[in-house]
Amino acid sequence: MPTGTPHPRGIIEHFLGGSRSGLHVVESTIAGSHEVEFARVIQKNVTDQSHLDAERFVLGTTITPAIGKVHVDFGEKRRKLNATGNGFYLNPSENSWTHMDGEVDISFIDLPMRSLSDLLQIDEGSLIQGYRPLHDAVVMDDPLARPLALSIWQQARSGCRSADLYVDQALHTLALHLLSLARGDQRLRALDEGLAKPPAALSDPKLDRARDFIEANLALPIRVSDLARESGMSNSSFARAFKATTGEAAWAYVRRRRLETAMAELLNSQTPIAEIAFQTGFSSQAHLTSAFREYFGKPPGQVRSSG
Repeated sequence: MPTGTPHPRGIIEHFLGGSRSGLHVVESTIAGSHEVEFARVIQKNVTDQSHLDAERFVLGTTITPAIGKVHVDFGEKRRKLNATGNGFYLNPSENSWTHMDGEVDISFIDLPMRSLSDLLQIDEGSLIQGYRPLHDAVVMDDPLARPLALSIWQQARSGCRSADLYVDQALHTLALHLLSLARGDQRLRALDEGLAKPPAALSDPKLDRARDFIEANLALPIRVSDLARESGMSNSSFARAFKATTGEAAWAYVRRRRLETAMAELLNSQTPIAEIAFQTGFSSQAHLTSAFREYFGKPPGQVRSSG
């Protein structure tokens, strides 16, 4: 029987730490203020041992429907994996063997449960217990989880300067949504009570410091951890308080201010559009043009020519 590679540090090392026939890592990256690991892996006719445990949050999402049959073996519990086009699964809460007579293309999101605990402001033990019904379910279909997980993966691999903010905020939403899928379990009552408390608003001085930092650093990558540090708060506390105060997620506010600043430059200066893009934190003129058209309904060049 093949031997797997222990998984002490994350999904990237798990897949890259040893040679396995039939397993191909297409790409991998790290993003977000909690250094979330992402990997896209194609598995074909492979048997692999997973040493993932419940102290890590590892979400696998099928990019395309599986070809052939996939089986997961939890000791004496052997189950068929219905890896449909809408399929996703949370890492099993115990070591497992995966045997595949076919092919599956999966994207993975992985971070320690302690990091997710900080992001959600829910204690680690409660999270582990809360997710356990999903571990045991093995594979699930859900109309929200898969597209949201894939959008996080796409942002993480994009290299955009707002990617870290998007990863943090969208992962927060996805993690809470997955908890909601397990709400029939009695162990989640304490979580519900904790989440029912509305987040406190940011004080005016803290909000001003965050806004001042954003305006002074529009040309640079801005992370939730940067804004939280300026406000003297944890990442998750700041993210919730900022949205409660402004009505916008922090990443959305940063994106809006980049675009509004770009608009002002277009109308009030002759600065080349490519330079405006870099001054406002976009990776290229094409990146600015795409975001600008989506937000304002017209490209930068048309605004300048008609201004």
